[in-house]
Amino acid sequence: VPRPPNPFICFRQEFSRRCRQGVIPGVIPGVTVREQRVVSMLAGKAWTALPPDEKAKYVQEAALRKWEHTRRHKGYNFRPQSK
Repeated sequence: VPRPPNPFICFRQEFSRRCRQGVIPGVIPGVTVREQRVVSMLAGKAWTALPPDEKAKYVQEAALRKWEHTRRHKGYNFRPQSK
């Protein structure tokens, strides 16, 4: 069972969708970015620059998704496996 996403992961998922559509702030309009390394780098910079009131939206989304995860997977406890 995968872990519930944190606020940055929620932001990164939306950012990735916008990259595929060619709607990314700070990048030439209409240019799509598909290379995940570049998308991650842009998402990290965008997250750092995001004002707290906009970050709150993703904090709330992560809390909702965590609640849904807890409801669906009762007794779930993250136990990382060493390789």
